[in-house]
Amino acid sequence: MPYVTVKMLEGRSEEQKRAMVEKVTEAVSETSGAPKDKIIRI
Repeated sequence: MPYVTVKMLEGRSEEQKRAMVEKVTEAVSETSGAPKDKIIRI
């Protein structure tokens, strides 16, 4: 399973951060075949 680390500059809202996490999770799931519920988001 891949490990993904995302670092962002300050100034993003919580909503923007959540949206990015969802999109990254979706991309990892689609490309790796892992179910989204098995991808750990911290």
